[in-house]
Amino acid sequence: MGGELIDHIAFTRQPEYQTFPTITPHDLRRTAASLAVSAGANVKAVQRMLGHAKASMTLDVYADLFDEDLDDVAANLDAAIRGGGSVAADGGG
Repeated sequence: MGGELIDHIAFTRQPEYQTFPTITPHDLRRTAASLAVSAGANVKAVQRMLGHAKASMTLDVYADLFDEDLDDVAANLDAAIRGGGSVAADGGG
């Protein structure tokens, strides 16, 4: 019985049978950063969460995660100019 289990494990660990992607600690770290940014965390909060010494390092590594912030800034500036105050972080009114 034990030999069958070992054979099954060896068989299913062959590359052509692996359907789940390999996930590295860096992948999990990037996911955590991405979720924090999506939840509205600013760069200083993400910096502290990731343990970076400076916010500039966080921005250098994860700048692409903050791209949506530009849309929010534009919408908030537009709303302020029109006298409507700011809009929600998710882009809603």
